[in-house]
Amino acid sequence: MDLNEIKFYKFSFEQFRQDCQQLCKSINLEGFEISYKQIDDDFRSNENSEFLEVNHTFDHQGKMYLLKGSLIYSVAFKFPTLYFHIYDMDFQKPLDVLKVTELMKERELQINGAEKNIELIQDVHPVLGLCYLTFHQCRMKEVIEQIQQLQVNQEQNKYNKQTEEEYSFSPTITSLMILLKEFNIYFPKEIYKQLQIN
Repeated sequence: MDLNEIKFYKFSFEQFRQDCQQLCKSINLEGFEISYKQIDDDFRSNENSEFLEVNHTFDHQGKMYLLKGSLIYSVAFKFPTLYFHIYDMDFQKPLDVLKVTELMKERELQINGAEKNIELIQDVHPVLGLCYLTFHQCRMKEVIEQIQQLQVNQEQNKYNKQTEEEYSFSPTITSLMILLKEFNIYFPKEIYKQLQIN
C-alpha cells in the first residue's frame, strides 16, 4: 500500500482538530492537563488561532519539572508542530536549550534501523507570539512520515506477528508521543489503544 493513499497521511487542519478532541477525551491522568484552546481574534484564521495545550509534571533524577507544551497545526507544512518549555519547579522559570537538551532521554530516534536527529531550536509560538523551544519542522515532518510508513508496513504484516500488539497513530498523536518519550513520559497501554487509528 502506498503511503500517499492513506487517509491520515494527507493531513488537514480538520483532522488535527479531531485528533486534539480525541486526545482531550482519552487522556485523564493525574498530573497531566490537556485542553484545546482558541484565541479570539477576527484577523486570524482558525489554523492560526487554535492549539492543544499540554501541562505535565515529571520527575527526573529526583527533581521535579513541568512540561508546558502546545501542539499547533502548521499552515506552511500542513502538519502538527510542537512548541514547549520545561520549567524547573524549584525556580519556576523555563530552562534554556542546553539544559533541556541535557534532560532529554535521547537526541536521536531509531527508525527502521537508522538514527534520525531532530534538531531542537527556539522559535516564536505562532499563536501566542512568544519564544518557545520546538523541534525543527522539516526534520520532525520527515521523522513522522517515516514512523507512519513503518506503521503501514507493520499493519500489512500484522498477520505474521499475531503475538505483538501494533498501534498506528495520526501525525498529531505521534508528535505528542515523540515529545513525551524524550523525557521518559509514557501513557498506560489502555490510552494507546484508545488513541490508535482504526
